[in-house]
Amino acid sequence: MRGDPIVVPERMVYAGEEYQHYKGDWYRVVCTAEHSNTGEMMAVYEPMYDNPDWPYFTRPVNEFFDIVEWQGKSLQRFTKRESSHEQCGKPKEI
Repeated sequence: MRGDPIVVPERMVYAGEEYQHYKGDWYRVVCTAEHSNTGEMMAVYEPMYDNPDWPYFTRPVNEFFDIVEWQGKSLQRFTKRESSHEQCGKPKEI
């Protein structure tokens, strides 16, 4: 809320970083924003694949690194690409 201090999440995302979703697609963080009603930090990110349904997506930053169950495995929702020279790999299994 206006005038309240901004609470930065324990783990943060930054513009330009690239992440792989646990289902395999890659996304680039465009910016972070503050949710106008709750003050929660949001990641604004864009798909890096052809013909997405939407040009941008948002997700609370705190959810970006959640552990999800998928196909019998525990996976991090998004895994950061450590280097622009790194090749696309598989999502990080927890």
